[in-house]
Amino acid sequence: MKKALMLLSISLLAGWFSLVQAQGTTGLKVTQMIGYPVLPDTAYEGVSYSVTIKLQNFSNSTINGGVNIVLKTDSGTVAITTFAGLVLFPNDSATQLIQTYNFDSQTYKAGNNIVVVWPVVQSAPAFPIDTFFTQVYFVPLASLNAPEVEAIKFALYPNPATSKLKIVGAAEEPLEYVRILMPDGRQVTQILPFGDGIIDIRRLNPGIYFLEASSKNRSGMKRFIKVN
Repeated sequence: MKKALMLLSISLLAGWFSLVQAQGTTGLKVTQMIGYPVLPDTAYEGVSYSVTIKLQNFSNSTINGGVNIVLKTDSGTVAITTFAGLVLFPNDSATQLIQTYNFDSQTYKAGNNIVVVWPVVQSAPAFPIDTFFTQVYFVPLASLNAPEVEAIKFALYPNPATSKLKIVGAAEEPLEYVRILMPDGRQVTQILPFGDGIIDIRRLNPGIYFLEASSKNRSGMKRFIKVN
């Protein structure tokens, strides 16, 4: 079901949210989502999952009050649960069970989804936080009886890259466009129609990005690193 999909090294991803601390983990963070079907598992629409959220306080302040857990995908942003009446001391952690969590087509797109999860302190929205990244392969009900479409194969080099990327697809299946995405799924740029396969990345800040290449009927994704 998940041929040609790549496991992501989420430990290297930098936070995109404006409240995320630039150096290390110094705020409130979701550190685990036990039972959440990340790659290489598959998440199916219509199947209920039990998910345990672990929240840890890496700050020097005590949390006293409700904390919302927010999840963002390409398709939208939703609050998935709330730690109500939470008292969380520095370096302490808490867990909460979501007994029934359902994946739906409004939140997840068919196929590969980059997922970002972060906490929001209800009484102090500006409380420092860090983000949790993961990846989900979602199968909607409508596609369960459809034939599997394997991800397109293409080459990307050099990686890491400083100024330019070369993208090479199969001669029998030319690429029509490519997109560069941030780790949280935000689009940086899109090139359509796709030309000589050379992409100028000099304007990108150093960091980890994802490149999605698409032909007429299917697409594939690879990770690359921009360096100075």
